[in-house]
Amino acid sequence: MDKFFKVSVIVLLAVISGSGCYQLRRANTPMPAQLYCRALDYQLTNPQDCPRAADVMIMLPGIGDSVTRFEQEGLIDQLRAANLPLDALVADAHFGYYRSRTVQARLRQDVLAPAINAGYHKLHFAGVSLGGFGSLIYWRDNAQGRPASMTLLTPYLGDPEYYQYKLDPSTEPQQREAEKNLWPWLDTSSVAERGVWYLGLARSDKFYVPGRALGDMLPAANVIEVDGQHNWHAWRLMWPQLLQALQRDFYPQEPKP
Repeated sequence: MDKFFKVSVIVLLAVISGSGCYQLRRANTPMPAQLYCRALDYQLTNPQDCPRAADVMIMLPGIGDSVTRFEQEGLIDQLRAANLPLDALVADAHFGYYRSRTVQARLRQDVLAPAINAGYHKLHFAGVSLGGFGSLIYWRDNAQGRPASMTLLTPYLGDPEYYQYKLDPSTEPQQREAEKNLWPWLDTSSVAERGVWYLGLARSDKFYVPGRALGDMLPAANVIEVDGQHNWHAWRLMWPQLLQALQRDFYPQEPKP
């Protein structure tokens, strides 16, 4: 495991569980995904059996989460309650794909391309923790195939030396050429593209400080803060509010729940 990924997995696991124990999983091809079909009350459904919604929410999990975790923790039920014209497609984008540097290719070929071929019009991303980081790097590196929007729930935003200059103007940016340093690109991203990014922050989260720095770059109405830490309790608090922001900008005609 190279230095970046070794540090990243240690930091993320320390935040999530206080433990360094994590079983690395194989990055299989194709990347598995699970479809929750709106027309069937968001039941887990075989793709061929789902009368498709107009659009789809592609959901990326955190570092230690299984592909079923969004359902287990109630975020699929919250999406149902939001009454948006969206199916939910949960990609099994676990840490093994990041470690092997195949996460973007597998998402593009195994998740996004089939969704487009199935007839979805708009593809939205939503990612928690490492999944938020994955959403950002996908947006950065796939200018011709970006999703319509990106919802980030307490995203991992890299090592502290990457963003220290945002916190202390007397310091110089570090490791600007590092592949996993998002901040040089974030600084050059356009106001228009940041206008369809939605960010959830938890005030007691260890990633709150860099998250707040990112939030200062977004429209204020696109940033939701809740009390809590880096966990599913906080994500359940912010997710409905983030979905409301998405509805405001993309689906204002839909009746509010």
